Amino acid sequence: MKKIMLSLTALAMLAACSDNDNPTPEPPQDVWYLSGYDSKFSDEQDTSFIRIFYNADSTVKEVKDWYKNDMDTFYSYMTYQGGKLSEINEKDGGDPVELRNSYDYKNGVLSKVKNWSYNTPTSAEIHSYDTLYYNAAGKVIEMHSIYNIQPEYNNKKYILTWTGGNVTKVEMYRISNGNFILDETEVYTYGDRPNYFSNSLKDEYVWKSDNISFEHLSANNVTKVEMTEAGTTFRKVRTVTYTYNERNALATMSNLMESFSGTTLNSSYTAGLVFKYAKK
Repeated sequence: MKKIMLSLTALAMLAACSDNDNPTPEPPQDVWYLSGYDSKFSDEQDTSFIRIFYNADSTVKEVKDWYKNDMDTFYSYMTYQGGKLSEINEKDGGDPVELRNSYDYKNGVLSKVKNWSYNTPTSAEIHSYDTLYYNAAGKVIEMHSIYNIQPEYNNKKYILTWTGGNVTKVEMYRISNGNFILDETEVYTYGDRPNYFSNSLKDEYVWKSDNISFEHLSANNVTKVEMTEAGTTFRKVRTVTYTYNERNALATMSNLMESFSGTTLNSSYTAGLVFKYAKK
């Protein structure tokens, strides 16, 4: 019996080897990439179109943004050093290209974002900068924003609370009489799906280009953000819903934006995104 079992095993192995000697090639799989998205606000009559262009290493090279009813087009141009985003330059219609953000790194992680402005078309200066602080696990836990204009009011710091891989609370403190006083608190709720939009662009581009939107650091898709102002009953609530296409890629994202005073609804509108893909 033992010899029979060994013979069957040998035959099975021989058949497997024969099959592998002349394997049927698998058909090539289509590779898709995010090419942009269309944006529509329910309280506006226009639609904006955002298209994304890439470098050979899949980092974002250029972003083109325009409105259906506006002749001007807004451009963002990205520069990289060592594979890390180092500058974002912008151009509005026929205006000259201007430096808007530059990025400093320390030990391989983003340490400072410098925000630039222009007094004249050729004279740029830093109007503010954001310094980032990390915990031992490499997660952002604080960001300090320092302004050259009205620093006694504009200077602020953000304190982040993490739960697992998600930012679940951000407290924003504003300077007042030399001391940081709690001004706003944002609480984040997440679903089970991965944070597809934020992770679809390389080198944390979505967060770096809008670095006060800390949800883009999180592992999962945010489903609700509630902002409350300290010492008041005012709050803003953003409720987010998603749909996915046949490839399980993000198809749409709808943001319901509401503001309240106590339990009284002050305003409500929606902001919808429709994501576009192209084959490589």
